[in-house]
Amino acid sequence: MKIKIYFICIATLIYLTGCKSPKPVFSNLHHNEFGNESTTSPVIDVRVGVLPYKASAQPEEKPKQLWELQDSLPHHLLKVVSSKTQKPEDIIALMSKPINAKKDSAPPELPTEFTEYKVRLAFSNIKRYFTDKRFTHPNTRLAYLNTYISIPKGENRIAFKSIDKLENEFEEVELGNLSRSNSVTFNSKLTATGQIGSSIDNTSTVSSENSNSSKSGNEKKVYDEDGNVVGTINSSGDLNGAKKSNNTTTTKNGASANVTGEIGYVNAETLNEARLVKLQRMKAGFSFSPNEIVVSQEGRQNADISLNVFVDATLKFKGSDLTDEKNVYTFKNLFDESYQPVSANDLSFGRRTVSYVKCVDSQPLLLKVKYEGELRAVENLKEQTGENSLEYDDKVTMYHLPMKDGADALIDPMLFCKYVYRISAKNALGNTVILNISWKKEEELDLFSDDKPEEFLKWIKLQIAKENPKTLSTNKFEIYFEVSGTEKIYVAKNKMTSEDFKKLRQLKDLNIEARS
Repeated sequence: MKIKIYFICIATLIYLTGCKSPKPVFSNLHHNEFGNESTTSPVIDVRVGVLPYKASAQPEEKPKQLWELQDSLPHHLLKVVSSKTQKPEDIIALMSKPINAKKDSAPPELPTEFTEYKVRLAFSNIKRYFTDKRFTHPNTRLAYLNTYISIPKGENRIAFKSIDKLENEFEEVELGNLSRSNSVTFNSKLTATGQIGSSIDNTSTVSSENSNSSKSGNEKKVYDEDGNVVGTINSSGDLNGAKKSNNTTTTKNGASANVTGEIGYVNAETLNEARLVKLQRMKAGFSFSPNEIVVSQEGRQNADISLNVFVDATLKFKGSDLTDEKNVYTFKNLFDESYQPVSANDLSFGRRTVSYVKCVDSQPLLLKVKYEGELRAVENLKEQTGENSLEYDDKVTMYHLPMKDGADALIDPMLFCKYVYRISAKNALGNTVILNISWKKEEELDLFSDDKPEEFLKWIKLQIAKENPKTLSTNKFEIYFEVSGTEKIYVAKNKMTSEDFKKLRQLKDLNIEARS
């Protein structure tokens, strides 16, 4: 009776694992039931740093040679050129010329918008799983992590305008392979003896044989010059041929199982698929509003959340008490190769209107940081041998990490604010006079902090020290210190005289000062 029961068990297993089913009924890829808890253990610390933004340099366009053209264009061009001249040096000279000769590009326009500030935010997380014995298994990892950086309530100076770039790599994750194996082994031990099974043997043989033979002979007489027979020549041969073929086909179908032996069940197909399949996925995403940026990260199988994510964001400053707009002048080519001041007529200059954030009374910007997440913790089980590094057999408990405040991110105001300067001096009476310019219109000569205003001040001082009025003569513009509505002390004008230069030398304490 027991043997009969064993036979039924074996027959059932054979049926369930037969070749008709593409996938075994049983699977070892089922996850265990997850537990869900919450923890306040300091297993992670999230920080956001502020780095200066650096625009990537644009690659310089290189001249393209004829030889670099694709397909057969160089070949056809060479044929055309060679038909026009027979001199190799002419052909080589022509083929060496670039197709797109480098053009002299116009000087780039100077920026005018400074009420927006680009900043690079570095999101980093420090993991401290070792602080709690529940989280020391090697397969423990963060499943989710959301980091929030926001503008505090009451801070109405700025808003997030845009996110220009999220810098994070694509990672290739090993998840299994696509090779399929239908082999199944057994490891449950049965001790009864007996055998069941069925077999069909079918043998068919087809044979054929062909043979043929032929014989040929030829005899000729040999004569002398007088026509007498002096001999004979015989030519004969036998040709035999045979062809034989034999084709035997044997078909055997059988199924048998012996109850004696070791029978185990391991799904080799599923194990293969869990190792070598490769998946590319991005490790982070983001969302933002005018008051908040959220960076969301998700863990991957057998890999923790990445340590660093970089976000390039644009901050927009607003408010008339914080921003201003001024006409500023830029002077170039102030000095020659020996660093001597060039004449006023050789100066190059331009005027533009800039919008900027004032540095006067500017305060640091404060950005609030918060984070939350979920930790995938794996228990250290005594019965586990530790031979399997995959996650399918982990006993997992998901621990919710409640919202927590991180360290605030600070932005120094000197990183985003700008100064507009003017040049002042003291006249002979000790009164302060301001430098003005007359070019298209008369106005105060203002210099922008990004345009090296101290260089222009140095040019004026060196010109005064040279004591040569001719180097300050120009018909391009007039630069002067205005003493009153009718009195001016000229620095540069058309036909600068010795008397003008004498008044200029009487000025003292030439300096640049920030405009309010």
